[in-house]
Amino acid sequence: MRKPVLVFCSSVILVAVFLWMKYMPTIAQSKPEKIKVEQEWLLPEELDEISGLAWVNERTLAAIQDEDGILYTFDTKSGEVKNRIKFGGKGDYEGLACDDNIAYVVKSDGTIYQITDWQNERHKTTTISTFLNEDHNVEGISFSEDKQRLFLVVKDEDPNGDEYKGVYAFDIQKGELLPQPVVKLYFNDQVFAGDHDEGKSKVFNPSGIDIHPITGELYIVDGRKAKLIILNKDGSIKKLVRLNQDQFKQAEGIAFSADGKSIFISNEGKKGTANVFMLRNL
Repeated sequence: MRKPVLVFCSSVILVAVFLWMKYMPTIAQSKPEKIKVEQEWLLPEELDEISGLAWVNERTLAAIQDEDGILYTFDTKSGEVKNRIKFGGKGDYEGLACDDNIAYVVKSDGTIYQITDWQNERHKTTTISTFLNEDHNVEGISFSEDKQRLFLVVKDEDPNGDEYKGVYAFDIQKGELLPQPVVKLYFNDQVFAGDHDEGKSKVFNPSGIDIHPITGELYIVDGRKAKLIILNKDGSIKKLVRLNQDQFKQAEGIAFSADGKSIFISNEGKKGTANVFMLRNL
């Protein structure tokens, strides 16, 4: 009479071993990593709510904070704010992308601010509406590799479903946001195993996005649970890095140097002093 029990137990063990072997790499990879920081800048109080970050040149970063329509330039040599460019009034500004001439800022309600000749006192600001809104909570914007599009990423609800968070493309020439995401980050992906304790919408909450200037890979940071996802050019997930939350207290912005060798991540100051880390080789 014990044989069926033994067979049953053996089957359970085999299944357990199979599952362990299948998910073991993900579990091992999911441990928070202590990242080596090459350099750190502590930010002044006016950037305590830093929310967006962009690389300008070898000694200049651009940044925004989520309460005032001001674009800041920060000198990485002196560690001081150089310029303050006012482009809008009070608001929840969350993401920043810029080149030498033009800057784009996205508000949490999906509104895009195009700032032409942004480094000049006579800069011009144009406001562009999209179908995204406060429920979606847009928190990141970046140029595409060819700079013909802008990539926007939603932090909360996706307008097209509840199984993923989407990256949406804004066609700069046409001046419109494409209705379907160009990338879908599905919550049931293996890399998110064990992250469903607070519900699907909390599995991944993007707070910043940028594209690697050499590889074309997308980097998306999550400030709520200190994660960084690296996406291949085809949108598939290459790697998930779980950051140490004691180190990355609230990661809000991410940017690359022009050669792709340096990664800059900004942390809001709600849980300490706001800062910017410079990293290499994640």
